[in-house]
Amino acid sequence: ESRYIGISMASMLQAWCMGIPILIVVWNNPQAKFFVEIAIIFVTTMAFLMFIFIPKMFAVHKSHLDFKEVNNRMMASNSVTGIREQRQMIISENDPAAQKI
Repeated sequence: ESRYIGISMASMLQAWCMGIPILIVVWNNPQAKFFVEIAIIFVTTMAFLMFIFIPKMFAVHKSHLDFKEVNNRMMASNSVTGIREQRQMIISENDPAAQKI
């Protein structure tokens, strides 16, 4: 997680390093100045939010898919034929006469 925080801080620095010179150039035009200020704030905020929350959402989604896969395997092994096969294996492991057959 600290890697993503570092990347988001670097992207903020990059947005400010690119935005401040542009802001100085358009200082006399109030509309352009306002647009550049809003763009810097938007880019900074979105970079921070995306680098912090998107990896977490992917991790939660991946763990949810893994849970579904485990659940499906358990359901398949607990089916009637699966239970019969498990019983047969247990009986054959414990009964020496059944192993010879």
